[in-house]
Amino acid sequence: MAPSWWRRSGRWFYGILERNRQELDRLRIDDATANARSSVNAGRLQVVLKSIQDGIALFNSSQQLVQWNHPFLRGIGIDLRADMPLDALLRAQLAAGLFGEIADVEAEVARRLTVLRSGAEDGLTQPGPDGETLVLRGLPVEEGGFMLLLNGLAHWEAPPPPSAVESPEEKPPEIAAPAPIEW
Repeated sequence: MAPSWWRRSGRWFYGILERNRQELDRLRIDDATANARSSVNAGRLQVVLKSIQDGIALFNSSQQLVQWNHPFLRGIGIDLRADMPLDALLRAQLAAGLFGEIADVEAEVARRLTVLRSGAEDGLTQPGPDGETLVLRGLPVEEGGFMLLLNGLAHWEAPPPPSAVESPEEKPPEIAAPAPIEW
């Protein structure tokens, strides 16, 4: 028969092993839940990209093109490919002559990169495929990447900050039976 300290250490060891198994099971469930949530969000993003009329392109933190929609492809004036760096996109636009005669291509690419990375409200104007004036704006994303928004508005104003919005003292409308929204 094994000494009592041996039996106690065995129970202690198996107790730790059981707690580790439980924690591993919990982590597996959390991972499966996060993967399911990610899949649902990717589906929502696809719906938005397909239905919006403005051109949208998403860039990762390395400034490589990750995803874009058809209006962006139509309005940008060049062929796009996945993982295309932003500076290569701008160089291709300049090489296609979309901005007229440019003496110093590298300086113009640097200027355009600076404007897009800064998230400047006025963005960059460029000719559209049907002769309209399009505006290309860069919008930083929290994860380090950014989004390019291409639309046909020649004049765009940023929304006022929340503190500057005047809210009238109105009673909100009553909703008799709200319909559940299922995402």
